[in-house]
Amino acid sequence: MKTKNKINLAAIAALSLLFVNCDSDPQSEELNEQSLVAEVQAPFSEADAENYPLENPELTEIHQYFGVPTDFNQLEDGTLVLGDMLFHPEHVEETNNIDSRGTILNNPARRWPKVGAFYRVYYKIDPDLPNKSRVYQAMNHWKNNTRIRFVERTTQANYVYFTDDGGCYSYIGKIGGQQTISVGSGCTRGNTIHEIGHAVGMYHEQSHPARNNFVTIKWNNIRPGYEGNFSRQAWSNVKTSSFNLGSVMMYGSYFWSKNGQPTITRKNGSTFNIQRNGLSNKDKQAIAKIYKP
Repeated sequence: MKTKNKINLAAIAALSLLFVNCDSDPQSEELNEQSLVAEVQAPFSEADAENYPLENPELTEIHQYFGVPTDFNQLEDGTLVLGDMLFHPEHVEETNNIDSRGTILNNPARRWPKVGAFYRVYYKIDPDLPNKSRVYQAMNHWKNNTRIRFVERTTQANYVYFTDDGGCYSYIGKIGGQQTISVGSGCTRGNTIHEIGHAVGMYHEQSHPARNNFVTIKWNNIRPGYEGNFSRQAWSNVKTSSFNLGSVMMYGSYFWSKNGQPTITRKNGSTFNIQRNGLSNKDKQAIAKIYKP
């Protein structure tokens, strides 16, 4: 799909400092916001891992996305890119139909199938993918905390394909056929948990419609063309009424900064870090409302 980009050592070092140790699952109690989102004293480039490595970032198209004109990067095959989220054009259009908002989560065609008591995500792993253990650990984390089960693909038509395509990214929801989850060299177990979240239908937490009560988006600090990563969702697409700063789907304070200044702060103006340790309790509650018993 593109030429693989190398993530520089500085970015990897920054990521290793930013993300919580990815070798252990989060505690069963609700993740403590204060322990997860410590004050950040200096800007970091936190978005280097979770993004699609664009060859032509200047190639953009404006599409209505939850009713808001939004800049998307467009690939040669027509796929639309928003940070680490990939869409087919018709799936972006779905968000603008008031009767269909939330279909990524509610329409059975966009959910993974239920077989017995659990939901199955069929998968295949690129045999050349380095460090496959991060993928297995991420899948086990989802298994241990949700009703989603990963089953190795045999002949199933719809499945996720874990490979190294040069970054960390995923499509939103089940799209039909093979769909890539890229886990590049800089992607950790925690990043993989995050990308699986997209594949089962989760958006970024900073897009929660209630977010303005808890954080402030610094629009003037966002890299031009990347504002869509901070657009708010429709209420009908959200399965929790409260914003979750401790979500594994949350952006950090300096994601997509154009000038080293924060793009998201708490309401008091302070910056924060984010966690990629695993699903928070509120993440689990949201998934349970999508993939019901």
